[in-house]
Amino acid sequence: MEQMEKLRILLPHWISHNQSHAEEYRKWSAFTREAAEDAVADQIDKAIAAVNQASEFLEQALAAAGGKVSEHGGHGHHH
Repeated sequence: MEQMEKLRILLPHWISHNQSHAEEYRKWSAFTREAAEDAVADQIDKAIAAVNQASEFLEQALAAAGGKVSEHGGHGHHH
């Protein structure tokens, strides 16, 4: 398989994985806030923002590679 074709298949997979990780992180962020562990939650929230930023970069890479970017781009903007 041509490398760029393979990349167009891999990128959506990576983006999807990032989304599922971010969802898990959000659960733990909420838990740590409820437990009054704000310092922990703050760091988890930073990780969520970083994962969302990575997903945006990957979506831009997918678009540049000629792949189909999902209609609901910009995953990190709903909390």
